[in-house]
Amino acid sequence: MSWIRPYLFISLLFVAQPLSFADYRVFRLRIEDPELGTSREEVSILDHIQYPQYYPLNKGEVIRLEASWMCYMNSSHGKKPCPDPNGPAVEPAPLRVPASN
Repeated sequence: MSWIRPYLFISLLFVAQPLSFADYRVFRLRIEDPELGTSREEVSILDHIQYPQYYPLNKGEVIRLEASWMCYMNSSHGKKPCPDPNGPAVEPAPLRVPASN
């Protein structure tokens, strides 16, 4: 019966996994095109270094990190992130999540 213990432990890990939560950081990014004089704001779980790797910027655009904050005990993948505790009470847009292959 001792052979059951490892299988029971592994089974419990898979059952408990959906109940787990993870903290994550949210970034407010400013993307500007100095030639056209346009700018836009993106709220993402990707920082200013990672964002252009998933969502390529247009030629001449510059990305800048404006703010970041933590969302505690929230593992809502693909849903709205928690609001910026230090910023205006503006409802953030849904997260843009890169398509998985």
